[in-house]
Amino acid sequence: MVFLVFIILGTLQLEVPGASRVSAQGAALLAHGHNAEAADKFRKALEADPNDVQALIGLSGILRSEGNFSESATLLRRAAKIRPHDASIHSELAHALIGMGHLYEALAEIKLACSGAGQNAGMRRTLGNVLMAIGDDQRAEKELRTSLRMDPRDSETHKSLARLLARHKKTQQAMEEYRTALRLASGRPDLHFELGEMYRVNGQLQVAAKEYRAALGLAPQSAIFHQALGVLLSRLGDGEGAETELQRAVHLDATSGESHRELGLLFSRQGKLDEAIIELREATRLLPNDRSAHYLLGQTLRKAGRADEAATEFSLVQQYDRTTNDLEQAKIANNLGAKLLEAGHPEEAAVKLQEAIQLNPSDAQAQYNFGVALLLQKKADEAIEQFRTVLRMEPDLPNAHLYLGDAFLLKNQAKDAIPSLEEAVRLTPDNPHFHNALGVALAKTGEFSRAAAELRTAQRLQPDNPQYNKNLQCVSQHLQGCGLTL
Repeated sequence: MVFLVFIILGTLQLEVPGASRVSAQGAALLAHGHNAEAADKFRKALEADPNDVQALIGLSGILRSEGNFSESATLLRRAAKIRPHDASIHSELAHALIGMGHLYEALAEIKLACSGAGQNAGMRRTLGNVLMAIGDDQRAEKELRTSLRMDPRDSETHKSLARLLARHKKTQQAMEEYRTALRLASGRPDLHFELGEMYRVNGQLQVAAKEYRAALGLAPQSAIFHQALGVLLSRLGDGEGAETELQRAVHLDATSGESHRELGLLFSRQGKLDEAIIELREATRLLPNDRSAHYLLGQTLRKAGRADEAATEFSLVQQYDRTTNDLEQAKIANNLGAKLLEAGHPEEAAVKLQEAIQLNPSDAQAQYNFGVALLLQKKADEAIEQFRTVLRMEPDLPNAHLYLGDAFLLKNQAKDAIPSLEEAVRLTPDNPHFHNALGVALAKTGEFSRAAAELRTAQRLQPDNPQYNKNLQCVSQHLQGCGLTL
C-alpha cells in the first residue's frame, strides 16, 4: 500500500480542476488507510474526468487489494493508454494480471515497465517471478540476480531466488538465500516458515521445529504455521505437543481440511477412534477429493468395527486411484506425443495426443500439442477449432495465438489471421518470429506499410535471419514476382 500511495502522490497535475481536487482527496484518504472513502472519491473524480490518471491508479490499487483483479486491470489499461511510457503503470498492470492468472500478459507488461524504468530492482524481481511462474527458470534466475545486484538488501528477492533454487534441489544454496533474507528482515514470519520447510524436507526436523516456532512467535494467529508444527511434532513423537498445535490450527481455521485430517490421524494413532472419526469426516467434507483423508477414515472406521462405512470410504479411494491412473496414463501419452512431434512424426503424434485428451480433456498442454500435430498435417480447419479450444483454456498462451493465425494463413484467410497474430505479438513483443508472421499476414491483405514495420522489427530482433530481409524486400515490391515465408 505504501508503494501505491507513492505512485498516486507522484502523479502529475491533471487538467480538470474539480476532478483533480477530488482525486487528491482520495489519495489523502488512501494514505491514511480509509480505502472505502478513498474509492468513493476516486469514482467521483472519474465521473468528472474519465482520464484522471491519479484516480484510475488509486481506484485500481484498492480493487486489487480487494481481490478484484479484473476491474483493476481494466482501469490500469485505461491509464496506460493515457500515459503509455509510465513504467509504474505497466508494473501495476502486471501485478493485476498476475492476480488474474494471465501470466503471459503480465510478462509483456512487466517487460515494458523494466524497459522504461532503468535500474528498478523491484520491477526486475517481478519479472523474475513471472518468468519462474511460466517455467522459464533460467531467465528467471538471471533477472532475480540482476535485481539483487541493483539492491542486494532486498529480502523479498532473496526469498524468490531461494524458492527457485529449492525447485531445482539446490538445497544448500536455497537455505543460504533464506538465511540472507532473514539477516535483512528477521521479523518476517514467512521467511522463518519457508526456511523451516527446507530443513524439514532435508530431514533436519529439530531445526525445522525451531524455525516454525520462530514464525509462530511473530505470527501466533497463523493456522498454517500451527498445523506445520503439529505435524512435525507428531513425527518427532511429541503427541501432546502435536495435539495442542493441531487443535490450535483447527480453532484458528475451521475450514482447513488438512488440519482436521492431521488431527484425525493423530487421534487414530492414539486410539481415540471416536474423536478421530469426527475429525476425518470433517476432513473428507472439506477435501472431498483427498485420497488420504478417505483412506484414513476408512482405516479408522474399520478399527472401530464399522465395516460397512469403512467399505464406502475404501470404494472412494479405489475410484480416486482409477482417476489418478487415467491422469498418469494421459501424461505418458502426451509426453510420447510431444516426442513424436519433435521427431517429425505428426500423424503418429496425433494418435497419442488424442488418447491423452480422451483420458484428461482438461490438459491444456495435450490439447495444444494436438493442435500443433493437426497444423503440421496441414489440417487447417481442425487446427483452427483445436487452437480455439486451447485458448478457451489458456487465453494468454502466445504460441496458441500464433498457430491459430498460421492455420488461417494456411487457408489463405490472412484477414482472419491478423487478430490472432496481433495478440501473439502483444503477449510476446520480443519474439521476431511472431512479428514476421504478422508482417506476412498484413502484406497478404495489402497493408504493406504495417507489414514492413513488423518485418523491420523482426529484423532488428534477429538481424542474422535472412528470411526476414527477404520478406521485407518482397513487401517493398508489393509481392510482385516474389513470395513470403513464415
